[in-house]
Amino acid sequence: MTIQSRNETQASAIEEHLRPSNVVPLWLHHMRTPASIADWARTVELVLAVEPDPTVAMAWFANEAIAEFGGLTAYDMVCAGKNDPLDRFLRDIILGQRD
Repeated sequence: MTIQSRNETQASAIEEHLRPSNVVPLWLHHMRTPASIADWARTVELVLAVEPDPTVAMAWFANEAIAEFGGLTAYDMVCAGKNDPLDRFLRDIILGQRD
């Protein structure tokens, strides 16, 4: 029997929900560096793991204010470089730790 750390267990649980395809963000002009492209892609993949319909997912991403982040949208968070708290928020939803 192998004991996995909490992070490994969570990562494998989240990977089950991710789509196999790559997703291109809608607003490419905001990406300044190659690293930011990876950040956008990771966040958009998590959004699609929560909501598999791309139209609904991108509408939420661009327009839905998130109270926990002071009313910013997911798009606003990514543009401001605040991917990490947003990604944690989305992972918690995927893992059933929040509504």
